[in-house]
Amino acid sequence: MTEDEWYSSTNAKEMLTYMREERPRFFNSQERQLQRFLIGCCWKNEDLLATNGLKEAVKNAERYLEGSVKRQDLDRLDYDAEAEVFGIEYAETLDRIAEVQALIDGIDRLEGVPFEAARKVLVEAAYFAERTLIYPDIHRQRWVMKVFNDKFICADILREHLHPF
Repeated sequence: MTEDEWYSSTNAKEMLTYMREERPRFFNSQERQLQRFLIGCCWKNEDLLATNGLKEAVKNAERYLEGSVKRQDLDRLDYDAEAEVFGIEYAETLDRIAEVQALIDGIDRLEGVPFEAARKVLVEAAYFAERTLIYPDIHRQRWVMKVFNDKFICADILREHLHPF
């Protein structure tokens, strides 16, 4: 990828893949900036962060970068965020399904989307927020590129936070 291609690209996944594969030292040195990018993408998709707990996970990621949350606290905070994910993903009782349906009904862009498809979007967004929180712990994992879900990442936000050229 050339510098011109970087600045004109609309494909954030392709841009991230370029950095990870062609500029691995740069990619690995950008943990904080990549977490800022993920946070920006979460807020861009805030309507899909259907519970206050998921929004709190993103705020905790911000607090971590500011220094008011310590790295050793991320596991405990992740436990809370994961509980929010599981509450959506594994809702099986009528009451819990009704709660998930109420979350879906409150999101304009999911209007008219069948329940299971809408729940899938909420679960993916919830995992995206949860992984944003724990990004410092997973940044160097081989599978880290799976964090960057195409549905939620944005090339413009990536360019705001990373400058590989």
